[in-house]
Amino acid sequence: MGLDTRTGAAITPAMALLEERMRDYQTEVLIGDGISDLFAGNENARSEVKRFVNALVGLVSANTGAVLLVGHVSKPSSTAGANGDGYSASTGWHNSVRARWYLYPETADNDDGERNEKTGALLLDLQSPTSAAPTRQSASGGMPTRTSLSARRSPA
Repeated sequence: MGLDTRTGAAITPAMALLEERMRDYQTEVLIGDGISDLFAGNENARSEVKRFVNALVGLVSANTGAVLLVGHVSKPSSTAGANGDGYSASTGWHNSVRARWYLYPETADNDDGERNEKTGALLLDLQSPTSAAPTRQSASGGMPTRTSLSARRSPA
């Protein structure tokens, strides 16, 4: 196990192999599913999360590359839908990336005061740490539509 000269963090054999394969195949997109299987650090330690995300971003081209990490939220977060924040554990995952997608089931108001019923449609929110409100994509009947939830915060 070597050390990253930039951060001093340990480089596992798996990370070294991934870096070699990314270089050999000239890969521009890295998809990791799921982050709990990939990340062996403390998910509540923001500096560890940030170091991990930066190491993965460092494997792709700054101009044409992309990293897509799939994270599964806790059951309470997933059932909260639009009322939830879409992440579990540290906010470091949210703050370490440029944007984050949150997929959850749409619910309809229930007149009898019970838990809201799922409509069968899925909603996909694009959330960004630099944005005031998410942009929502919805898929109803297989046809995606886009709805802006509110005006984005204008730069100061």
